Amino acid sequence: MLEIKTLTVNYGRVRALDRLSLTVEQGEIVALVGANGAGKSTLLKTVSGLVRPAAGEVVFAGRRVEGLPPHEILKQGIAHVPEGRRVFPDLTVRENLLLGAFSRRDKEVTADIERIYTYFPVLGERQAQLAGTLSGGEQQMLAIGRGLMSRPKLMMLDEPLLGLAPVMVDRVAEIVRQLQRLGISVLLAEQNTNVALAVAQRGYVVETGRVTAAGNASDLAADPAVREAYLGAPPA
Repeated sequence: MLEIKTLTVNYGRVRALDRLSLTVEQGEIVALVGANGAGKSTLLKTVSGLVRPAAGEVVFAGRRVEGLPPHEILKQGIAHVPEGRRVFPDLTVRENLLLGAFSRRDKEVTADIERIYTYFPVLGERQAQLAGTLSGGEQQMLAIGRGLMSRPKLMMLDEPLLGLAPVMVDRVAEIVRQLQRLGISVLLAEQNTNVALAVAQRGYVVETGRVTAAGNASDLAADPAVREAYLGAPPA
């Protein structure tokens, strides 16, 4: 579904991504793990059109999309939930969801909002509440719900667990699994390597803009080098 080929991104003289390649297949969850500043957010921004690459290709559903404006990439079926949730704090929950459907012209938007409420009942209970008054976990649900309003085929989540209480970490992890059950592929960029590799089928470890390890998520979680570097465990 998504194929990234030797992608290179520069911020001035700084190389943020260095010939990075990865794939996301239909219906799978792929974890993108690494330390802060490794290039995970840059990769997602490049795929969604917010950053232009210096070289390489981004192919989605057989079509090259690098260089397209973000709204066109969204129409192709890629939704990006950025780090920090980025809800509109002075708008209600329902208004935030409506903004997620800004590119649509069909008559099923209202029905989709009601469907979002079945996925996240707390949003339905608080649909008239200002988004800025929600808890961090509730805002993350709203950000994901807003992304779903574009009816994506692929959802990219950037640090969705950042700053959440442990009980909400488990809840958001289950939401990621639920996206897969809905038939949506997920590219999950996350510093919480334990959780990311627990929910994903495959994973990529990124360091200084390069993929340094890749494979089945369970294999990466058991790899001594990965465990020592990212899971807080000494090598076996």
